[in-house]
Amino acid sequence: MLASVAENVWSALTGLWASAWPILLLVFGFGLVIFVHEFGHFLAAKAVGIKVEVFALGFGPRLWGFGRGETDYRISAVPLGGYIKMLGQDDANPGERVDDPRSYCNKTVGQRLVVISAGVIMNLFFACLMFIILFRFVGVNFQRPEVGNVDLNKPAAVAGVLPGD
Repeated sequence: MLASVAENVWSALTGLWASAWPILLLVFGFGLVIFVHEFGHFLAAKAVGIKVEVFALGFGPRLWGFGRGETDYRISAVPLGGYIKMLGQDDANPGERVDDPRSYCNKTVGQRLVVISAGVIMNLFFACLMFIILFRFVGVNFQRPEVGNVDLNKPAAVAGVLPGD
């Protein structure tokens, strides 16, 4: 009786894991793409001298994080994206300016263009890198072009094509 209950519980848990695993992989994959995208913005902002105040994965209230240097790195409650908050970047009030030379709004148009486009460019590089890694180490299986069967008195049989060719 006890063995039967344990077997049913184990079966239920393995079934639950089998259902949850693809979802967890999907969430991890999206999270990785979001991280790479935001990291591109972050690197570009730092490269052109913009102060980055927040690097966040997710939106809403901060669940976990740490501060290092002038940036607050955080994981937030709503896992539907991410953002970096740069000094002088106020989407709610875009006309407001900050006098600090490290402010986003005090950079040239070219520098701002680099920062804005860096996320997409980083995703492109990441996709190419992942393609190379997966193709090299996981590979792709190709089915051999092999004849399965040949009907008698059909053009293939008359031409001499044999099964296995």
